[in-house]
Amino acid sequence: MGKKKKLPTAKQARQAAYALHSLIIRDTKPFCQGKFHLPGDCNGVLQCAHIISKEQAGRISTRIDNGVTLCAKHHQQIDNNRVRWFQLVVQGQLMQNVIELQRVQDESMVSSNSRSAAWWREEAARLHRECVARSIEVRGVTKLMLDWIATSSAAA
Repeated sequence: MGKKKKLPTAKQARQAAYALHSLIIRDTKPFCQGKFHLPGDCNGVLQCAHIISKEQAGRISTRIDNGVTLCAKHHQQIDNNRVRWFQLVVQGQLMQNVIELQRVQDESMVSSNSRSAAWWREEAARLHRECVARSIEVRGVTKLMLDWIATSSAAA
């Protein structure tokens, strides 16, 4: 009898999904979007900042329109100061993103808002396919997760 393959846990799949989401966001706009809208010069590596925080976003946390590229300094500014976050949203013309994200979030609350291990694995696989389609070098994803994605893609 064949040995049953170990599935990635919810935590492993969630970490992979967030890593892949970050790669896509930083590839889409490879510059700090806070440069012209937030005070101070850019400083630090580019990061993916969520428009709607991961904790509040539910199933929309890894949508492409729920992310902006910010330098570490400006990312810290919006995380530590909601007025700066609002400044970025308004001046960066992201209000439509917020409205659409809220609409999708409201709809997902009516259906199941469960983010189970299976949901996170599928979300990581979807984001991996997006990286491949965009020719983005995949980094920050465990071998176990990549093996599962390859196996699940072959089975599909």
